[in-house]
Amino acid sequence: MKKIISVMLVVIIAVGLVGCKKAKEVDVKTQDLINSIGESIAKDANVASKEELGWNEVDLLSENGSAILEMMNLDPNLLEEAIYYENPMNVRADRIIIAKVKEEKDVNTVKLAFDELKQAQEADWKQYLPDQYQKVKEGQVIVKDKFVFYFVYDDIASIKKIVDDALIQ
Repeated sequence: MKKIISVMLVVIIAVGLVGCKKAKEVDVKTQDLINSIGESIAKDANVASKEELGWNEVDLLSENGSAILEMMNLDPNLLEEAIYYENPMNVRADRIIIAKVKEEKDVNTVKLAFDELKQAQEADWKQYLPDQYQKVKEGQVIVKDKFVFYFVYDDIASIKKIVDDALIQ
């Protein structure tokens, strides 16, 4: 009887340790996410491709992205990858930002920077175009693992689905 209890105890402990094991980090590139999102937005706009859509795309860790990071008071050393994607028409608030943070401890810092950007965008659009202001108000800052997302778009649900599908592997 003691032997059976001992074996059961060992099995329970082993299962518990395996269950507590940290989940494997998903290897998804921000560029792949932006490409998929861009193709979806192109489809919504009835154009053939992301390239034909003509949105501005900036690698935030490049020289071109440094001014955007500075505007957001965001340290580029916190980021592994980051892309800024926006509608080039200055009468449209559409904007997608995807950041992959180097260390989990810095995710909240990046989220706070995105939240502050959202507040600044709301203030800007409130005085400009009511429909775009509403879109920015409904925009979302989302954290998933080491990714932080900023979405301002008409159909955020479709973009979130693209992200969810990519991050579940």
